[in-house]
Amino acid sequence: RAGIPAWKIEVVYNFVDTEKFARVELSNYNHLEKNTWGIKPDDFVVGFAGRLVERKGWREFVKIAKRFKSEGIAGQPGRRIKFLMAGIGPDAENMKKLINNYSLNDSVTYVGYITNMKSFYALLNCLVIPSYWEGHPITQLESLALGIPLVCSNGPGLTEVATDNSDVLYVESGEIEMFYDKICLVASDSELRDKLSSMGIATARSFNLPVFTASLNQVHQHSSLIKRFRRKTIDIVT
Repeated sequence: RAGIPAWKIEVVYNFVDTEKFARVELSNYNHLEKNTWGIKPDDFVVGFAGRLVERKGWREFVKIAKRFKSEGIAGQPGRRIKFLMAGIGPDAENMKKLINNYSLNDSVTYVGYITNMKSFYALLNCLVIPSYWEGHPITQLESLALGIPLVCSNGPGLTEVATDNSDVLYVESGEIEMFYDKICLVASDSELRDKLSSMGIATARSFNLPVFTASLNQVHQHSSLIKRFRRKTIDIVT
C-alpha cells in the first residue's frame, strides 16, 4: 500500500526467551499468590495483559466476564471463573468504572502493572488477547512458550504466528459470544488444553532468541549485498 517494492521489505518477528519463559518455570512461583487475588484451587482463571487502550480490547474482555457472570461455564454448573487484568494505560479509570457498573468486582480483579509477568502467567488457565490489531504481541509469544492455552482475536498482526485449532483458538474481533464459546471449550476439554499447550510450546521455539538473531543477520547480509550490487551497477553505468 505504501508503494515500496516487495524486494525491499524484510520482516523480522519479535522473539521470546524460551529458556526464561519455559513451562517448568511456572512451578517456581508460590501459588499462595492465588490467595492474594481471591482465587480458589478449583477456579478457572482467565487473564488479560496489555496496555489499557481501546484497541487492546480491554472493554471486550470485561464484557466477556459479564457474559460468564450471567451464564457461568457451559457444562460446568457451579464452577467459578475468575478474570485477572494486568496492565496500565489511559483507560484504567474507565475500565474500573465499567467493572463496577456491571457489578463484576467479585469476578474481575485488576492487578495493575506487573514487573514479573511469569508470576502473573502462573495464575492462569487461559489467556485472552481481544485486541483489534497488533504489531506482533509479546504476550502471544510468552503464553505460547509457557504452554498457556490461548484464545485470541483474528485482527491484523495476530494471525501470523499461531495456527487456529492447533496452538491457539481464534475468534472474530469483538465477538463476545464467540469468545465465550471458545473459553468454555478450553475450560471443559482437557485434551484440547493439552494440545494447545504442547503445540504452543513447539511454535514458540521457532521464535526464540537464536532464530531472531539469525533473522537479523540475514537481513544485514541481504542489505549489504544489495548495497554492493548497487555500487557495481553505478560503476558500470558511469
